[in-house]
Amino acid sequence: MEKTRFKLNICGVDVTVSGDVDRDGAEAIAERVRVRMEEVLNNAYGATIEKAAVIAAMNLSEELSRTCLLYTSPSPR
Repeated sequence: MEKTRFKLNICGVDVTVSGDVDRDGAEAIAERVRVRMEEVLNNAYGATIEKAAVIAAMNLSEELSRTCLLYTSPSPR
């Protein structure tokens, strides 16, 4: 894959993405992060963009951990 460089905007924050990155994939991930951040901003009184980013990252990480555990746990017999 060829090295690329492009900008994304997530909740008003510009992010430059570079490297061996698929633009469509990066945009899909950015959209998931944006949705999560907006959920936090709409539900947590006084949440800042920074706090929303951290909480969204924690929520997405927890989901990933559960998914990985689900697929790596031995199946019941």
